Amino acid sequence: MARAILTGFDVFGGYDFNPVKDAAQEFNGKKISGVEIKGLVLPSRYHAFDVLYREIRDYRPDLVLSMGFASRIPCLRLETRGKNEMFSRYADADGIRPESSVQIVAGGNEFYENRSIDSSELVALLKGNSLPAEVSIDADTFICNSLIYCTLRWIEINHSPMRFLFLHTPATEDYSGKPGIEGKPKIPKEMLYKGINLLIESMAK
Repeated sequence: MARAILTGFDVFGGYDFNPVKDAAQEFNGKKISGVEIKGLVLPSRYHAFDVLYREIRDYRPDLVLSMGFASRIPCLRLETRGKNEMFSRYADADGIRPESSVQIVAGGNEFYENRSIDSSELVALLKGNSLPAEVSIDADTFICNSLIYCTLRWIEINHSPMRFLFLHTPATEDYSGKPGIEGKPKIPKEMLYKGINLLIESMAK
């Protein structure tokens, strides 16, 4: 049976909720088209890959679908690149808040491209199922980008066949009224969960 890790970050910044944390917990232990799902809530820190790596080492998944919450995006966004940079107006869970842009890996590659899957095909799949989606080459420079960069770097250095994808989502409608997302895009939670199902099913083929 194929295995997948589904990750979501814990709460961060001024938010007391995170839709991707909920999704990781909701899908934990479930199966999607014969794929066994392990949901994993990652700490909201720049070095969250350390936690993910231990799960990859022990669980040996065929694929990893990681998720992040971005309050200003209007749709599901598939990230295709991680850059060697960290900077944000928020501190991470360890209190790290670089005052200027610094490298995640000193002297490392400027960026890594995701060559393990075809994001354009996956966006077409989502759109074909009435889900708003787009491809992105810029995941910003906070914890999501750091996780993408470190995961893609590990895949390339280790010549791993593991498939990886990072999905950004706006807030879900069940959080309407929460501070910090007034007037910002929202999608139904069912739409996010449908997207997760479709992506994992397709990545496992």
